[in-house]
Amino acid sequence: MNGNTSEVKSLLQNGANPNHFSANYFTALHTASELNGIVQMLLENGAEPNVVSTTKGKITPLVFACSKEHIDIVSKLLRYSADGNLCDENVLLKHEANIKTSTAQCVSPLYTASQNGHTEIVEYLLQNRADVKRRCVNGNTALHTASERGHLSIVNILLENDSEINFQSSSGSTPLYYASANGRTETVSRLIQLGADINKSTVTGCSSLHGAADNGHEAVISVLLTNGANVNQQTEGGLTALYFAARKSHIEVVNILLRHNADINLCTVQDFSPLHTASELGHLNVVQALIQNGANVNHQSNTGITALYFASSKGRSNIAEFLLRNVADLNIYTVQGFSPLHTACEQGQIEVVKVLLKHNADPFHCTNGGENAFTFTLKKQHFLVLLQLIQNCALSRKYIFLALAGFISLILAFLYE
Repeated sequence: MNGNTSEVKSLLQNGANPNHFSANYFTALHTASELNGIVQMLLENGAEPNVVSTTKGKITPLVFACSKEHIDIVSKLLRYSADGNLCDENVLLKHEANIKTSTAQCVSPLYTASQNGHTEIVEYLLQNRADVKRRCVNGNTALHTASERGHLSIVNILLENDSEINFQSSSGSTPLYYASANGRTETVSRLIQLGADINKSTVTGCSSLHGAADNGHEAVISVLLTNGANVNQQTEGGLTALYFAARKSHIEVVNILLRHNADINLCTVQDFSPLHTASELGHLNVVQALIQNGANVNHQSNTGITALYFASSKGRSNIAEFLLRNVADLNIYTVQGFSPLHTACEQGQIEVVKVLLKHNADPFHCTNGGENAFTFTLKKQHFLVLLQLIQNCALSRKYIFLALAGFISLILAFLYE
């Protein structure tokens, strides 16, 4: 709609249907929701103020107006009996049985105004009996989205109008969780001041501290810990805030958590520690901080994997070197008998192979299935790695004949490739 009032007037006088849905699933009143004069004309000619778009979002003209901060149009629509609480009742009823798992984004005018930070419209809607506890199909209320976006003035208004501060969405997220995960420090402080449950968790066991740690929000972390957040709270999978921070290489968050007595060796249900994930992902600064603060360098997962094994598998030669200098044991094997050298050879990680051999890794140690470093290297045709293994054997007179045999194997491999 281009805002041509006279053209719209002419069409209406000639019988145009103001409630006709266009090809993009909206009526004229939807698209005119930021054009005051045309909205008035459409309403006077029978446009339905509560018409719901046929898009997935199920949007009313009032929602459109709230998203654009057009309070005059909001006022006009309400005077023509627009429902300030309409959120497509048919969709809500249809999904009532499985409302906790639905992902449809059905929003109310109050939710939209709160999301977009339109304080004046929020106040106006509440004065006109908007339901502050109305939830979307995904279970979020206006307070959730205002907290997520950090609209502090709207958060205060909603709470003054009896919004539930600890209400959980279908995923179990509270307004405090959203504010924490998105780094809204002032909003976090205000919610805590007004009684938000600081350790309440989502359906997967994530607390506000987890959300802040995962996204590296240092200031929020400090506020949460100062106000009693459980630094060692674990998710259903056993992940701590320290694990989240280590995984994402948020070194300052790691340091803050350690200063607040985070358990450095607390592991996931699969027995992976923060050191495991930092080593696997190549976060040397985090690995250094964890080791310096007492992380168990040789801790094994429930399948026998160590931090050194992960570093070797992923080609993190600098981390492998650091771990070995800090008493990482080369001779700890997985439950199937695999060593760090085995996985480095299998993955063709030649720089790691050099580091491991320098620290006297045994290339002849066999897995439970009888395979050694040479076997893995030949199987994967990592010939440069094989050459490195042969060279290492040649340096020891004890293995001079094995080195010769390896060299012959290398030539044959090239010939018959």
